Amino acid sequence: MGNLLENIENHIKKTTYSDAYFMKSAAYFVLSSIVGRKAFIRKSYATIYPNLWVLLIGPSSISHKSTILDQATDLIYNSHPSVIMANMSTPEGLIQELSEQPDNHGVMVKDEFGGILANMNREYMNNMKDLLMELYDSARKIKRRLRSETIEIHTPYVTWLTATTPARFLTAFKYDDIYTGFLNRFVICNYKPDRVTKYTEPNMYQLGMEKTDLLLQLMDLKNKLETVNYVEYILADDANELYKKYQQERIDKAMYDHELAVISRYFFNILKLSILNAIASDTTLTNKTITLENIQDAIKTMDTLTESALELINLLQLNPTVTRIYNIIKQSGIILHSDLLKQSRLLNNELNNIINTLISLKVVKIIRCNKDEDEKCYQIIKEI
Repeated sequence: MGNLLENIENHIKKTTYSDAYFMKSAAYFVLSSIVGRKAFIRKSYATIYPNLWVLLIGPSSISHKSTILDQATDLIYNSHPSVIMANMSTPEGLIQELSEQPDNHGVMVKDEFGGILANMNREYMNNMKDLLMELYDSARKIKRRLRSETIEIHTPYVTWLTATTPARFLTAFKYDDIYTGFLNRFVICNYKPDRVTKYTEPNMYQLGMEKTDLLLQLMDLKNKLETVNYVEYILADDANELYKKYQQERIDKAMYDHELAVISRYFFNILKLSILNAIASDTTLTNKTITLENIQDAIKTMDTLTESALELINLLQLNPTVTRIYNIIKQSGIILHSDLLKQSRLLNNELNNIINTLISLKVVKIIRCNKDEDEKCYQIIKEI
């Protein structure tokens, strides 16, 4: 049967091609959605459940975000259909629907996160982010007064898979979303072309048989979890030592306050992924120890995702100025530094900081406009 996470990931890989970490993140999401609140790890500061929010960020069409969302939804729907939720239109609609879910367990899969986030900034959606963060944290009790009734939700468990483009990410998120913790609760996967998987058209009959087997594995795990009160995992001593060492090294490496805010929340995600790694490697639930290998794989995954995510998150502190500079260059095709300086109305050092960031992200390149002149010109080489 193999490792359950690998089985999910390999199934998705056979349906499309994309960033390999899109597939891996989606596999974690599927397993997180099936496991629910039954599994956890207890730390002195909190009880960590494996619920994940996953945000895929990539260009339209070529990154195949929607296909991956569809495949993940299909696996969950066909193995645990009752948890799928539809209503994110208002805080009241969300809390009402979640209260009707079995065990207050909800799974949200929504394409184009930029539009969702833009709606959250409207007046009637003012409390949506706060509510979502409470749900993510699996608060023991959430109480909301609606027009006709007061609803109490006990021990909710909510997972969320969504997607957007880099440009929508930069315009929809606010820099404050880092410090409130809303953005940092997401496992962010920023598309990288050099991680794109190879794709060969599968034998559809064989793919169908493999999918049936995978669904049976997921349903078997769900049924096992329903027969137990809970499954408490503990970190093996060597796994715990590595986790603590990694935390300190990553904190020491952080260069900015917002980076510290991001990685501090990501430490929780490492524990969440570790729980899922342990379950995937032993779906009988008999071994309740998170091994060194489990934590190593979680650290490697989150470290890779964090580095690429920070490339975009670092731009939020410059936004909307960075978006304006990007658009000026894009509209011009090729533009002289002096002309960009005039149009941007920035100080030279401010413009240089933004240009250097865009160059480091391989969004902009410097070219020579005229062989007889030393002045730099800029050109867009990658869409955001």
